[in-house]
Amino acid sequence: MMSSVTAFRAEPLLRTKLFAPTHHGAWVPRERLLERLNDGLRLGHKLILVSAPPGFGKTTLISEWLLQSPAIAAHSSWQSNVQDALPSSIRHPLSAWLALDEGDNDTARFMAYLYAALETLGGQKAEWHELRELLKISPLPGVETLLVAALNLLQSDTPPAPHVLVLEDYHVIHNTELHRALAYWLDHAPPALHLVITSRADPSLPLARLRARMQLTEVRAADLRFTPEEAASFLQDTMGLALTPAQIAALEERTEGWVAGLQLAALSLQKGQDADAMLRAFTGTHRYIMDYLVEEVLQREPESIQTFLLHTSLLERFNASLCDAVTPAEISAGAQIEYLERRNLFVIPLDDRREWYRYHHLFAEVLRQRLRRVHPERVTDLYLRASDWFHAHALRHEAIQTAITALAYERAAQWIEASADEMLQMGEHETLRRWLAALPARTLDAHPALWLKRAAAFVISHQLDAAEAAFQRAQSALENIAASAERSALASQCAAIGATVALNRNDVARTLSLGQQALDTLDAHHTLERASVLLHIGVAYDWDGQLGRAAECFTESRQLCEQSGDLPGALLAISNLGAAEKTRARYHRAAEIFREGMQVGAAQNANYQPGAIYLYTDLSEVLYEWNDLSGARPLIEQVLERSELLGLTRARVTGYRLDARWLAARGKTNKALAKIAQATQLAQAHKIPDHYASPARALQVILWLNTNQLPDAVGWAEQSGLEADTPLDKPRQEEYLALARVRLAQGAPQRARVLLERLIADATTRGRTENAIWGLAILALVYQAQNEMDAARATLARALMLAQAQNFVRTFLDLGEPMRALLTAFKRRSEKQPEYGSLQNYLGNLIAAFSPAPAAPKPTAAPPPTALPENVEALTDRELQVLHLVAQGLADKQIANQLVVATGTVKRHLNNIYGKLGVNSRTQALARARQVGWIE
Repeated sequence: MMSSVTAFRAEPLLRTKLFAPTHHGAWVPRERLLERLNDGLRLGHKLILVSAPPGFGKTTLISEWLLQSPAIAAHSSWQSNVQDALPSSIRHPLSAWLALDEGDNDTARFMAYLYAALETLGGQKAEWHELRELLKISPLPGVETLLVAALNLLQSDTPPAPHVLVLEDYHVIHNTELHRALAYWLDHAPPALHLVITSRADPSLPLARLRARMQLTEVRAADLRFTPEEAASFLQDTMGLALTPAQIAALEERTEGWVAGLQLAALSLQKGQDADAMLRAFTGTHRYIMDYLVEEVLQREPESIQTFLLHTSLLERFNASLCDAVTPAEISAGAQIEYLERRNLFVIPLDDRREWYRYHHLFAEVLRQRLRRVHPERVTDLYLRASDWFHAHALRHEAIQTAITALAYERAAQWIEASADEMLQMGEHETLRRWLAALPARTLDAHPALWLKRAAAFVISHQLDAAEAAFQRAQSALENIAASAERSALASQCAAIGATVALNRNDVARTLSLGQQALDTLDAHHTLERASVLLHIGVAYDWDGQLGRAAECFTESRQLCEQSGDLPGALLAISNLGAAEKTRARYHRAAEIFREGMQVGAAQNANYQPGAIYLYTDLSEVLYEWNDLSGARPLIEQVLERSELLGLTRARVTGYRLDARWLAARGKTNKALAKIAQATQLAQAHKIPDHYASPARALQVILWLNTNQLPDAVGWAEQSGLEADTPLDKPRQEEYLALARVRLAQGAPQRARVLLERLIADATTRGRTENAIWGLAILALVYQAQNEMDAARATLARALMLAQAQNFVRTFLDLGEPMRALLTAFKRRSEKQPEYGSLQNYLGNLIAAFSPAPAAPKPTAAPPPTALPENVEALTDRELQVLHLVAQGLADKQIANQLVVATGTVKRHLNNIYGKLGVNSRTQALARARQVGWIE
């Protein structure tokens, strides 16, 4: 049995979901429908939709199409070698199949199965293994990102022949994120890749747009109904019935060509039912006919078959071993399944070994209703037996879901508790939340750890109110547990989760209190838990201005993560440690830390972890301050690319802000305004914390001031809720500085002065030297506006003394012409003052930096010349991308990371480039490309 599952992620992957149901007997040729499907391929339609109620033969049609059509069958991953007899000139597609169920609404689970299905269409196992590493990133990348990665691999690794991906039973999918992702797929998939969907209802996809673009093939209920000729062929040839033309016509009329109804009627007639009597007995809706005919079929079957059908109807999929677990001992499941296949009794094989099966969905529904009506006392016991079997065979999802269906909440709770940490780590928080929501509160109260896991799952999805409520329920549940080692351990976990929730709600005091409580009670061997708590406490200390203690926490957190092999946690700790040093205006040390972290991430192929992205973010901030715009640019591009790839909204907002500031520094003000508008809109739409959103809002205000949009800036100031006497929250420091500049621009320098003096005093007390420098620079301009030049010069000197050693530049440049004038006047006056002698070179460099910025660097990707030498073949767009990355000195693995493809794919592109250029090495390729004019 275990050969039917493959290890994937933490839970086995059911291979039965990846096989097209194989035909189990003669079938009615449906040339008109096959031709329509083939036309969809020939015309390049991106989507083939087969939409109809149950029982119309949707799955049968598509599976037979994949078998019967010569253009498909030859290379289908599940078909025999019938292609040997086909002409070699026919270009054959490949096909992949994925049978969907309710559990696939979990994004991580959906993508796991989708990758497994797509692997049959192209690429090497090693390359798909690399791609599946994306599924181990926490938090899970956005589903569109994961689809793009797969499409890139398929596009670069498969020939241009048609490829077909079938998604069966898409009506079970209600996750809007998956709908949006498939819409994106349809817009960006390679032309040769066709999506086939079978569904009981139209999917939430842009069907009207596809229809208008002539990119949609549709097969609907009216098309699937048997014509009178097809009904006759089915009843006479397939089912072997000797009926008169009048009886056939009457059956076709009564069932309206409905395939399932005709099949059930034929099964009943095979057992001796009088055709004319049957025709008089049933009429009405499809469901009424189905109920009637199932009753007719069942009463003509042996008692053992009836019992077998009813007991196994609760199973979505089954094999002989599973059936044995839910049927009486005297019934041989293997023999019963063979009988059902011979009788063509709505049983569908799900693999090529005929080991796993399922019933036709509508047939199973009717059987389940009959079971609940005739033997309601058996239902719970059957579900329990099935859940035991699933659990014994390591099928966690099926075991837990079946236990919940059986209302066996205690066993479900125990199994969920054993799996929750792994599920959170693997990104399956959607499924975890759904399962926990299905358990009664009293069951969760008996398992306080489940309240904590629920809180953690809500934190991941940024549902902070729900997370807080779950945390409170966990605390209450703990009070009802007697003192014990288990209770102490749960209390420690509760404090740790509470600290996480508090930090995400910007509650510094509560984070520190709960975090310290967790540290005091967590055992030393709980290294990962302690590392996480130390990280959160460190952030709280940072926000509270206790930067020394924050750095100690981050350092210890990193050490614990490295001891435990938790690389993502270590990268987050390194990023936060560097950020704390940056806040203290120790920029050189911060840059060292950021670069060290980037080397650690690159060495272990972890550059797509969130912690690694924040390293790029923070180092770009340092380089920007040093006015190294060319050095900051590639880092900003990495932040933008990787945050988009991984679906990290907070990092995307930061990336847009960094990009906007860089564009403004290059004089591209309109582009900067558009980019910062993207950042603020994204932050508002996703309600991200102020720590990430506030700097974006602040920069937008500064850009308004720089473009003479004072009314917009003043409007923001009046609605910001910030004033000189409001609490100086760390996450909103940059907004306070922006507010001071708005007041100065309004002609209210005294209001700006009061605010800045308070900000500077607070920053100095808390060791936030970076903030103090920023505030002092603006305050100097305020004094200048008030014509208090001695105070202006003294304040500027104070800022320069703090900034000189760390080479602050953009802080002064971004204040524009008023700062240039003040610096120039101060330099002239201070040249003869010994106490300012050490500042003279620094002042000279700052003033010189106000000269116009150099032009932006030329794009790295230059288009090839229109006329190529006769012996040189043009490169594809992807090959040009690879070539330019080679010119930048990137290794194969680094190129693969940037393009989100496998290393083997990069090597194939390089071989293609070498062949087209007639060279044998990178050095030769670069030299030849320069001669041709493809690179500079």
